[in-house]
Amino acid sequence: MVSKLTVTNHRSDIVGLKYVYPVISRRMGGLSIGINFNTNNACNWRCIYCQVPDLKIGAAPEMDFKLLEDELRFFLDDVLNGDFYERFQVDEDKRIIKDIAIAGNGEPTSLKEFAKAVELIGKIATEAGVLPRCHYVLITNGSLVHQAKVQAGLKILKSYGGEVRLV
Repeated sequence: MVSKLTVTNHRSDIVGLKYVYPVISRRMGGLSIGINFNTNNACNWRCIYCQVPDLKIGAAPEMDFKLLEDELRFFLDDVLNGDFYERFQVDEDKRIIKDIAIAGNGEPTSLKEFAKAVELIGKIATEAGVLPRCHYVLITNGSLVHQAKVQAGLKILKSYGGEVRLV
C-alpha cells in the first residue's frame, strides 16, 4: 500500500531510494525533491531542533555517484512522465516541482566529494528541464563553508542559480 504524500508525511524512505526522497513542502507549496548525502545519519553538530533519528557525530559516507545518478534520473522521469503524483495521491495544487534540496540526515557539506555531487545533481536536473524552472537549494548549518571543497561546491551551486539556506 502506497502512502499519501502530504505536508506532514516526510518519510525519506517512502519511494524506496537511498539518496532521493520527495517532500510536499508546506513552505514552498509543492514538491521538494530531497537529496540525502548523510545516509548514515551523521552530522558534525547536534542542533536542538534536529529531528534525525539516531543521529551520531560524524560525516557523510562515501557517495555512490552512479546510484545517485540512476535514482535522480529515475525519480525525475517518474515525476515528469510517470504516475508519481497519482500513486502518492498528491493534491492537485501541489503537483509542481518547487525545488531540489540537498538536505537530509546530517550536514551535507561533510561529503568528501561535495562539489562533484552538486555538479551531478545540477547537470541531471538541467537535462531533465527541471532547472532553472525550480530552485536548487543547499540546506546547511554552515559550519564547513571555510573548506575549499565546500567553496568549490558553492560556486557550482551558484552557477546553476542555486541558493543556500542556513538551519
